[in-house]
Amino acid sequence: MRLAVSTGCDIYIALVCFDAAVTTFAGCYRAGRSSRDRVGRPSHRDDSRLRGLFNVTPVEHEPGTWGTSEGSPATRGHSPRVSLCIPAYQAERHLQATLDSVLAQSYDDFEVVVVDNNSSDRTAQIVAGVRDERVRVVRNRETLPIAENFNRAVRQSRGRYVKLICADDTIEPDCVAEQVRVMDANPDVVLVSVRTDFIDDAGDVLRPAKGLRGIVGLQSAQQTVRRVIRSGTNPIGPPVAALFRRAEFDRCGGFRGDLLFPMELDLWVRMIQHGDFYGVPKTLASFRIGSGSMTALTSARSQLGQQFEFVRRVVRNPCWRISTADRAIGVAAIFDKQLRRDVLFLMSSVRAARRRRIDGSAGHPDASPATHTGPRNDVRPTEDPFLEGKMQWHS
Repeated sequence: MRLAVSTGCDIYIALVCFDAAVTTFAGCYRAGRSSRDRVGRPSHRDDSRLRGLFNVTPVEHEPGTWGTSEGSPATRGHSPRVSLCIPAYQAERHLQATLDSVLAQSYDDFEVVVVDNNSSDRTAQIVAGVRDERVRVVRNRETLPIAENFNRAVRQSRGRYVKLICADDTIEPDCVAEQVRVMDANPDVVLVSVRTDFIDDAGDVLRPAKGLRGIVGLQSAQQTVRRVIRSGTNPIGPPVAALFRRAEFDRCGGFRGDLLFPMELDLWVRMIQHGDFYGVPKTLASFRIGSGSMTALTSARSQLGQQFEFVRRVVRNPCWRISTADRAIGVAAIFDKQLRRDVLFLMSSVRAARRRRIDGSAGHPDASPATHTGPRNDVRPTEDPFLEGKMQWHS
């Protein structure tokens, strides 16, 4: 019954947004015709053209306020090859699992940078309990919007390669080693990604081995972006699936917060203007679907609007030469992925409700949802830019 109601709401959303989709498609078509004969991807050295296209400024390094030691990243001795950055807000529920998976990596030349976004729960205590010299902690004096906090986490890194891991996601022991191997062997690759399992609050798999459809192996930027547009979603994957070169992150300006829903996809597309993409066909990461993230009608409409705006920006960029057919396929896929996304969140919510009933009947101390502060994904990301909510659903 609940599934039928959810599906009915989704159909209503699709109808409400149909006019916006038609308008978007028409705008994309006009933009495509005007840029059809322009030159392709800019060269790696053409920074001024890149900033003009996207109206961004490269990220500046900044000194940190360290929880475990003092000093800026540049003055703290040996620089690790890889930085694993964990932005955390109200993350007590799953942060320990995230840290355990990160510290269990078979690759050993890395640092862990945890940025506590002024949490009021047990996040600080959990991090303080980690006795590992590779872990550094930065605590924000005030709660930052999500894009700013993500950027701050990367700015605190010292590694050549960076991996951003949300504080409820996990990675497999060979994840970093596999991605570093690809980067070292392919100097023109700026972004490498793996497949991910979608898991629920309890860590049970909702959907296995998602991502990278049509972009496995070495891919040019043009091929990758074409696939992004045709998919209607994010085939590259969430931050936990990706590893990128720090220099290219700085060069393209980092995360932008004006479109929260496709925020990481927006970064991936801007980043690969400087090089190639590589998709590793192994499932080496887990992306948690929070039970509290069931999207309300207004939020779903906002997500659709932001996805259409992202597509419009990509199409208007003369680098990509997106065809009319690609845009048409992408518009249809956006609605399809919205329906699938809502069903997936519904599945997670139903499982969580069932577990609460079981725990309640057994007298479990955590049976009431009010007895703990939920993870950062237990908020509607389109409604509160200060909290680290899940932004995308990945195919």
